[in-house]
Amino acid sequence: MIHTVSVVIPNYNGGKYIKDAIESVLNQTYPIKEIIIVDDCSSDNSKIIIKSYASKYRNIKAIFLKENRGVSHARNIGIAQVTTDYFSYLDSDDYFSPNKIENEMNLINQNSSCKKEIIAFSPVIYVDENGNSIREQGCNHKDFSTGNIYLKLVAGYNLSRGPRDCCMSKKLFDEIGGYDESNNFYEDYDLIIRCAKKAIFLCTYQYGTHYRQKENGLSSKPHQVHVITKKKIRNKYFTKLQFKDKCICNYYRLKRFIKEDMLLYIKRMIPTKMKKYIKKNLESLGSREERDSSCLP
Repeated sequence: MIHTVSVVIPNYNGGKYIKDAIESVLNQTYPIKEIIIVDDCSSDNSKIIIKSYASKYRNIKAIFLKENRGVSHARNIGIAQVTTDYFSYLDSDDYFSPNKIENEMNLINQNSSCKKEIIAFSPVIYVDENGNSIREQGCNHKDFSTGNIYLKLVAGYNLSRGPRDCCMSKKLFDEIGGYDESNNFYEDYDLIIRCAKKAIFLCTYQYGTHYRQKENGLSSKPHQVHVITKKKIRNKYFTKLQFKDKCICNYYRLKRFIKEDMLLYIKRMIPTKMKKYIKKNLESLGSREERDSSCLP
């Protein structure tokens, strides 16, 4: 079965880069039925560019919002218009490799026997404002968390190699309630955690998104802001876990850190009862990690 796919592009003052984003979707090796561009009240020339593409290509739908409410709202508006089985999403200052969607949809089709939904993602290449490569995530299989990764995500384990710009089903997105519109920073992290309760994550191990690092972008915010935001999101889900799952999360948290001083700090933060459980069940927790790295039928 050949699934239909859409790509949603939220935009806010992305006039300098949005052509690259749109062209990268138009040039995908997998047929893209819809490209839905949602402009969040831009004040630059990006509206003109979007209208030009929408008038030229039948599969491009442009939505111009009347009020700026942030990227989470813009994405929800765009994805609500998706009529295909699957979709992916792309920020207007980033761009896809030509076979990104094909690689991910092939992975979804090859694992259709899994009882859970399949979400596919690809490694990222970080580029500068001119599209020059800064660094690559690497495509080593051991570097990415795949399979049932809910507890790893809640623990913040291997987050820098986590899923980004995934291919997922519209049905799943609707089931989890879409993006949390009260959050426009690490909103993808929050969405992916909720997806992970219902889905298996698989990586193509072939580069997908070229993620642009801009001087005034969100990634340039102070390190402490990143830390606090991620911790707030993790705690929201950690507090709802059962005791055993909290222990597993803390096991993953311990694995995240190598420096002894940080390990000592983390150990002090873990309640004694949980530390005893982790120590007693260390072997089975390790087995759990191995099972999480595969697609469970």
